[in-house]
Amino acid sequence: CVKNPLILNGQLLVGNCIARTLSSVAKELLGSAEDLIKKIRDSVKYVKTSESHEEKFLELKQHLQVPCERSLFIDDEIQWNTSYQMLVAASEMKEVFSCLDTSDPDYKGAPSMQDWKRVEILCSYLKPLFDAANILTTTTHPTAITFFHEVWKLQLDATRAVTSEDPFISRLNKIMHEKIDKYWRECSLVLALAVVMDPRFKMKLVEFSFTKIYGEDAHVHIKTVDDGIHELFHEYVALPLPLTPAYADQQKAHSQEL
Repeated sequence: CVKNPLILNGQLLVGNCIARTLSSVAKELLGSAEDLIKKIRDSVKYVKTSESHEEKFLELKQHLQVPCERSLFIDDEIQWNTSYQMLVAASEMKEVFSCLDTSDPDYKGAPSMQDWKRVEILCSYLKPLFDAANILTTTTHPTAITFFHEVWKLQLDATRAVTSEDPFISRLNKIMHEKIDKYWRECSLVLALAVVMDPRFKMKLVEFSFTKIYGEDAHVHIKTVDDGIHELFHEYVALPLPLTPAYADQQKAHSQEL
C-alpha cells in the first residue's frame, strides 16, 4: 500500500490493468479486420456444422497431406483468444479450403489468397498478446518480474513495428503502438522498481530491456528508475520505526508506574 501518494509524483498509483489492456488491444485488432474474420468464420462454420462437409474437408486434408495437428472450431466471438485460435487453425489449412472451393459447388465465399495473407499478418500481431495473456493467466502466482518481462517485450514489438504503405498493416501498427505504449508509459516505472528490488536482477534486467527499447536514449529512462529507487529508499528510512513487542511492553509498564 502506498501511504504517501506524492511519492514520485503519484506514479506508483497505477489504475491500469495488463489483462484489460491485452484484451482491449486484441479486440481492436480483430475489429479492424471484422469483414475478413467473418469470411473465415463462415468458412469454418460451413465445415463444422455439417458432418458431410467435415468428412469431405478431412478427406481433402489427408489427400493434400497438410501437416496440421490443429482442429477447426468455431470461436466464441466474445472471447478474443478463441477468435485468434480459430484464425490460426484455419490459416494452417488454407490449402484445404482452396481445394474445397473448387470441389464443392455449395461452398460459397471462400477466402482469397490475399485474405489468407492478411489473416497470417493479423495473427502475427495477436500472437504476442495471446502468449502474454496465457502466461499471466496460467501462472499460479505471477510476480512483477513476470509482468515486466511480458510487457517490455510487447513494447519492443510495438516500437519496432515497421512503417508500411499497406493500409491494413498501417492500421494494425497504429493500434498496437498507441495502446501498448500508453500502458508502458503509465506502468513501466512501477514494474521496473519492483524488478530492481529483486536481488536476482537489481538494475541488470532494466538496463537490458530499456537499451533494447530506447536505444541511445536508454540512459535517460534508466536514470529515472535509479532516481525512483533512491527516492523510495529515502521515503522508507524517514518512516518511524515500529516498537518491538518487548520494548512496547516496557514502555507500557513504565507509563503505568508513573
